[in-house]
Amino acid sequence: MSNLDIIFPASDIERISSRLKECETIGGKFSVLEMFVSEKMGLPEVNPRLPYALQLLNSEHSISIDALSQSLCISNRGLQKLFKKHIGMSPVYYRKIIRFNKAAQLLLNDSENSLTEVSYTCGYFDQAHFIKDFKEFGGISPSEFLRYKTNGSDFYNYRISEPHTLDSIKQQQINI
Repeated sequence: MSNLDIIFPASDIERISSRLKECETIGGKFSVLEMFVSEKMGLPEVNPRLPYALQLLNSEHSISIDALSQSLCISNRGLQKLFKKHIGMSPVYYRKIIRFNKAAQLLLNDSENSLTEVSYTCGYFDQAHFIKDFKEFGGISPSEFLRYKTNGSDFYNYRISEPHTLDSIKQQQINI
């Protein structure tokens, strides 16, 4: 009797052992173990469309939600339910987060790009939507972001707790 016999029945241990011996790669063994543990914990099986959807949304090419649902052979509502269940947010919101991160990286790494170029590169149809989403996730406009960058500020670690705080910082700088 092994220590595993306390947690799992002997038949499960024999079954998983034989499946692990059949695997030739470490990745395969991890997949077998992951499926076994998820099954035992009662975790819901992930729809195979989800990893593909995430891959498409994370790819370099921007894809519309309609095109995404068509490529997955699923309705827009079905895609919405799939994301809500496994990701915890809508595919539209997830795509906005991806776009914001991509835009922030482009602005950080390449100062030659105009805001219009960045917005189109990130899949926006106009600069107004880009600026709106950037403000929503970053708390500041892309031009303010670029100003912080040129002044050497660390945007990701900079917090403005109150709007008047920024004014008081500027006033202190003037008084010095």
